[in-house]
Amino acid sequence: MSTLQDKLAKLSPERRERVLARGQELIAEEMTLRELRLALDITQEQLADLLETGQHGISRLERRNDMKLSTLENYVSALGGELKIVASFPDRDDIALRIA
Repeated sequence: MSTLQDKLAKLSPERRERVLARGQELIAEEMTLRELRLALDITQEQLADLLETGQHGISRLERRNDMKLSTLENYVSALGGELKIVASFPDRDDIALRIA
């Protein structure tokens, strides 16, 4: 059984560099709420103040794997962003969904 390192070693240096760079792009595209908050240099306490809740509530929220869209929208908004939801289908353009 080949390892990832074995497969990468068989690639040309240029191809290996492109594969590793794309891997880093994909990793960067996906963040947890905690990673997003940290990337924006905002503490749980600061975010709690913005959302008028306690720091423990932010901690709990960041560990959830299921939440209401309105909760997620409030979290992102408090960080200064805008939540956008896009539906992707094969052979069609992406469709932006509105949060009602």
